[in-house]
Amino acid sequence: MKFSPIFIIYTIYFTTFLFTKNQACEQSCRDGISLAFCNSYTQEWNPLFDTLGSNLTNNIYTGLNVNIDQVKILVDTAILNQVNKSKTEFSNNCKDIVEDSIFSKDPKFKGQCQKPLKVIQPKPGVNWTLSDCEQQDYICGNPPSICHFMNEHVKPRNVELLKEALNDRVSDNGNFTSSLIKITNKVITNSDSFEKNQTKDFMDIVTMNIKFELKQFATTFNNSFCITDSNSTTTFCDKYDSGIKSLLLSFP
Repeated sequence: MKFSPIFIIYTIYFTTFLFTKNQACEQSCRDGISLAFCNSYTQEWNPLFDTLGSNLTNNIYTGLNVNIDQVKILVDTAILNQVNKSKTEFSNNCKDIVEDSIFSKDPKFKGQCQKPLKVIQPKPGVNWTLSDCEQQDYICGNPPSICHFMNEHVKPRNVELLKEALNDRVSDNGNFTSSLIKITNKVITNSDSFEKNQTKDFMDIVTMNIKFELKQFATTFNNSFCITDSNSTTTFCDKYDSGIKSLLLSFP
């Protein structure tokens, strides 16, 4: 049977369009996949931020030799509000961090997925399957590939970059640290509770205590967030795998 040149050109165009368009993870797909991870991760670090708030309000006054009763409620409220803002900021930035981890760090989950073709993209409205996840055994840009390499590449890299981002924020010059010091200084200055030299002494000690508590927080975060369970080979975040896979396999 002979095919006309027009038919051949059309077939090549249609096939290329089908696989190029459907095998690529577009921005909405990237956003959704990143959020699938982040919605789980926030459940792990929310309690850690809550503990940070308690530790700060309990310990930042250590070493002061002035009466803090007149300012403690004001400072505690400002500190807790700022910790919640920092938690929200970190959670909101999780998507960008995870998206960078998956799609920009090597090996990148980018590129076409038909050389060789291991899975066929389902029709619109139909999800990929766990079987697709198993069969897509090389790195490319579709959700089954990300699913297949979750344990080997995706999750460890996500956790590493999130820990780096957290540690940067709570370093001595990090934005979590500077924001806590700034709001505390503002509250103390506006309260007119101390003389100028007393305010300076107060802030010197409180600043030192804030930095200490944030260093402790970083250590706790690094030693607890998605770490491997000592009683098994799984991590404490593996419990979210089923839900994450269901979400990421729902994207085209």
